[in-house]
Amino acid sequence: MRQLALALILLSGCAAVQPAAPAAPIPSVTPAPSGQQVSDVVPSGAFVFFEDFEGGTGRWQLPASAEVGWRLLHAHTCTGEYSLLLGRDQAETFTGSAQDSYVTLATGLDLAKSRRPAFKYDVLGLAMPDGAIALSLEVRPAGGAWQPLGDARVANHAFALTFVSDLSAWTGQTIDLRFHGVVKDVKEPTRGLYLDQLAVIEAR
Repeated sequence: MRQLALALILLSGCAAVQPAAPAAPIPSVTPAPSGQQVSDVVPSGAFVFFEDFEGGTGRWQLPASAEVGWRLLHAHTCTGEYSLLLGRDQAETFTGSAQDSYVTLATGLDLAKSRRPAFKYDVLGLAMPDGAIALSLEVRPAGGAWQPLGDARVANHAFALTFVSDLSAWTGQTIDLRFHGVVKDVKEPTRGLYLDQLAVIEAR
């Protein structure tokens, strides 16, 4: 119920904010409650990469125009004026057959000086029925094959969560990064998912 209320508030719109990249270091967070995945807890540390889409999508490769896919949305949510949307223009509802859609960071992430890098991102939206949309973070070393980083995030009816993925396996390398959205057969109108507030954090 709490997630549903939060998602509805964010999607209905609130006072628009023009956030700047967070100053480093960021505050420490409360340790994970018993049973919570450590990968869902934002570590304290310095931001070495930040993306809130307020400057557009110039750093990203978006797919060719499609009825349902990744696109910049003028959202007016509490996260700022812009988000990246997996859905239709203006967050209009849609139904339809299954499809995949990718959005890729155009320039590799340089982790040469990193020791404990983590990638943090926020996802919010409405997906009906539950499981109608799945979102995976994928990485590859230069010249390598894409591989998922952790399990796919499957959207529930209301989805408003922060996720963190460990990048320490690629310390000292430059990696490519992309989001893989899978829209399953959708028979009930849904609005898709917002992606926002992306950051690479050098954890303490």
